[in-house]
Formats: sequence, structure tokens, C-alpha cells
Amino acid sequence: MIESALWHLSLKFGQGALRNGLDPLAVLRHLEQLGQVHAVRLMHEGVPALDALDAEACYLWVELRFESSKPRKAIEEVLEFALENADIQILDPGAPPLAFETLAERRCGLNAELRTRLFDCWRTMGLRFEVVQTVVAFAESEAPVVMPRIERRSEAKPQERGPDRREGEGERRQQGRDRRNGDETRFVRVRSDKLDTLIDLIGELVIAGSGAQKVATLSNDGAALEATARVMALVQDTRVAALGLRMVPVGETFARFRRVVRDVSRQLGKDIELVVTGGDTELDKSMGYALADPLMQLVRNSMDHGLEPPEEREAAGKPRGGTLRLNAFHDAGAIVIEVRDDGRGLARERVLNKAIERGLISADAALSDPEVWQLLFQPGFSTAEAVTDLSGRGVGLGLVLVKRHVESLRGQIALSSWPGQGTLTQIRLPLSLATIDGFLTQVDDVHYVLPLAVVSECMEVPPEARRADERVCGSFNLRGEIVPWLDLARFYGSNPNSARRRNLIVVRQGDSRIGLIVDKLMGEHQAVIQPLASIFKPLKALAGSTILSSGEVALVLDVNGLMASAKQLQGA
Repeated sequence: MIESALWHLSLKFGQGALRNGLDPLAVLRHLEQLGQVHAVRLMHEGVPALDALDAEACYLWVELRFESSKPRKAIEEVLEFALENADIQILDPGAPPLAFETLAERRCGLNAELRTRLFDCWRTMGLRFEVVQTVVAFAESEAPVVMPRIERRSEAKPQERGPDRREGEGERRQQGRDRRNGDETRFVRVRSDKLDTLIDLIGELVIAGSGAQKVATLSNDGAALEATARVMALVQDTRVAALGLRMVPVGETFARFRRVVRDVSRQLGKDIELVVTGGDTELDKSMGYALADPLMQLVRNSMDHGLEPPEEREAAGKPRGGTLRLNAFHDAGAIVIEVRDDGRGLARERVLNKAIERGLISADAALSDPEVWQLLFQPGFSTAEAVTDLSGRGVGLGLVLVKRHVESLRGQIALSSWPGQGTLTQIRLPLSLATIDGFLTQVDDVHYVLPLAVVSECMEVPPEARRADERVCGSFNLRGEIVPWLDLARFYGSNPNSARRRNLIVVRQGDSRIGLIVDKLMGEHQAVIQPLASIFKPLKALAGSTILSSGEVALVLDVNGLMASAKQLQGA
């Protein structure tokens, strides 16, 4: 075992490091796995003038002293994830002065002033070595090192102008302008809690504006109606702009998986390529953080259980290297995220046998492929015979946790698989967790809100549903397609008024459709979603609540929960 010694590390990050998902602080966190960081100095001389500054670029250069008893190879392996986006130089403990001189040449070139600053940086870190060059000399002694004094330029005594380190600054500024193509956007860091407060206030403004509009309507004052309509239009624009502040490209979430795929493929002895598409698709920032763990489980499932080893792929007539794809796109007011591999796919018979063995289905059950894959989301279900460090006890248990996480974000997850071709996992989430454009309905004295994006059409209650006495659900013929219906009044435990004309709302979620029977259709409504009080927790298929302009509380319906409940009731 090597005794603990001080290493010197120099890390110069590429300008695209941040765009590619590399967090410079992650380097320090990974180093702490092997030892202790004693000194860190940030070299900021590479930061250009403000006009030429690219806010998305990284200009960091870090010098650090690191104490560790691990061999050089271990340190290199820990830092390997950053090699694509950083120039990393490691100097062994007790490295000779020539090694530091070589490092100074690599970092500073012929820039004498920059060399001076670098040597001064090393001196403050506690380095003592002898390097002689034209600018500065460090004496290897216990005495403090005295740097050459730089004379202040006198205003009275003109001096010959020396080399200006800012020479070419105007050119850099012009390049910065060209790179942005005339975009003079500036960036300001804002704390997320302040942004959340702003969005909450705008939500309250939406509610207050709706109340003012209702008062103007009741007063039948044309001028007041016109003024409130203008105010509500501005409020709507403000709401959209504020929500846009929270939106970030999903590519930032995808980028963190590049290193994961590289490390895990090496660990498994597989050749796996990660292909990312739709990285510029935007989603709520808080949702991006919440998706990190579910996506990590899905990615590990695909690498561990889905993609075959090179020999098995070659025997099946496939390329030796497997492909894992992450894709994102917007669809009907939602964001869809897909994780797909070209592996062996799921074994239908194996899943059925496990389900029968655990008593989830009967031995003579006739299930379609989507119904079979849904069995994987049942608690306690697993297809693995042994536990692995990567994805736990197989596909099943991991998917249960993923489903719970996705549903907590008011989303849904679906699975498709093709033998020998691969598996596709699709996550569908709302664009925002704060507000929605809703469609307001009424059942008895209770108001319900549906996301407007999922409402397909409204119609009179079909004859099949009118003839179904006391039934909560059933099915009807919608232009040749059999679609299930659900009576919200009976579903929530009340008896509908048979004398009242009722309506049916056709709701589409993905490839599925369902008809919801309500008493009244009340039109569009901007809903600011609030969490449910504990008294409503036992009720099914509710995603939250909102305040109407009248001050009444309306309940926001969970379309996924309604569809699942309808299928369960039909099966019963």
C-alpha cells in the first residue's frame, strides 16, 4: 500500500463542459472518495470581457493539492468521466521542477504575465520547488518567496506601453456578438424559491382576475367587461411568461446519463451507445430534478436486463454493440419521455408464469400484450432470479418504484416490448405542476376541472349509458369504436338527477379514450393547482384542487386514475 502523499492536479475545463452536463464540482466530490483535497485555487484569467462572455460556456481552470494513498491509476479512473470535457494533468508526489515547468508551458504558453500568476498561485498552495525562467524564480527554502515588485505606472512620467494582455479584446467582443448572432440577452441568477413565490402570486392574480370578470359580467357594464377582458389577457400572457421561466431543456437531465452508460457498460462487459434526441424539449425545472431517479432506474434496467452481451447479440445476427435511446417530445399539452433499447425484449411467457405463480392472474386468463406488461408494475413482481447491484431484483420491482414516482407528478407510464427487438418505456407528464388550462364541469353541487389538453369532444349522453340503470361504468359506440364511459356522480357516491339533461366529455390520454358523464359543462378555466387537504385523500382519481372566481373549491381530476378505475370496474 502506498503511503499517503500529496498529488498536484491541474484541471482546465473545455468551454462546452457545462453544455455537455459536466459539473466541475462533481470532480471534487469524486476525488473525496479517494482522499482529501488540501488546497484549491481558481484561475479565472481565461474569462473574456463581458461583451464577449458566453453565459453557457465554461472558462474554469483549477489547480489543487490532493492527499491520497491510492495509486495513480485509481485517481485517473475516478476522473475518467471528465476527460471528454477537460484537460486533466496529474503530477506525482515529489514531481521534479521540470514537470511543473512543463505544466506551466501547457497552461500559459508564452504569456509571461500569466506564468507569474500561476507561480504565485502555486506558492500560496504551499509548493516549494526550484524553477528558473525569465519571469520569476522560486527558491526551495523555508524563507518566504518574494515576488518581483511590479512598478506602478506613474501618471506624470510617461512610459513605453508594454504588451497589453487585453490585446485583441475588441476582436473577442466582436466574435462574442457574432456567436450570438446579434442576441443581446443577459442572464441573471434567481433563487428557485423566489421564482416559486412569483408563480404563486400570479396564480392568485388569475383567481382575483376571474372574480373581477365575473362581477363585471353580472353588472352588465360594457366598459367594465372590456377593461377586465384586457386585464385577463395580460394576466394570461404574464402567467405564460412566468411559467416559461421555470422551463429548462430536458437535455440537461439526459446529459448526466452519458457517464452512467459508459461506466455501467464497461462494468457489464457490454458495448452500449447512448443516443439522445429531443434534448431541446422543455419541461418544468422541478420536474426535471424529480425525473432523475426514475430515469436512472429505467436506464439501468435496459443496460442490465434488456441489452444482451456482445456474443449473444452476434449470435442473434445483431451488431455487437447495443443502442440505448433517450427521446423527448411534446404531445397534446404533455411532455413524453421515452427510454428504448434494441435488446432481447421481455419474455411474455415468463412474465405470465410469474404472475400466475404469485396469484396475480388465473391460469386461464387471456391477456393482451399491454395487459401483460402492466403486470410488471404490480408490487412484489419481479422477473429476476438474482439480485444485482445495478437494478435490484429485476425489471419488476424497479418499475413499481418508477410508477409511484411518475404518478406523484400526475403522470403515467407505459411499457411496450417486442421479442428480439427491444423494449420501450414511455413516460407522459404534464408540462407544469403549478397551473393548467382546464375545462370546468359540475356534478351535483361539486365542481370538477379536467386538463383542457385532454378534452377531445363533448356530446349528449349516448343511449347505451342512459339505459344503464344504477351502473357506474359501461361502454358505448363512438363512430364505430367501443369506448368506456364513467358516471362521475355514481363514481363519487351520489345519485344523478334523472330529470336533468346530462352530458358526456370524451377524454383522450395517449392512445386511450374514455367518456365522462357530468351534469353541466361550464367552459374553459385557468386552474391554479393546490394540494389536496387530508380529508380528500381517500377519494380516487383526484390530482388537486383549485379556487374558482366565486371563492368555491373545485377538484382537479386525475385522468389516469379515472381510466384505471374504469378498467377495474369493467373487469369486475
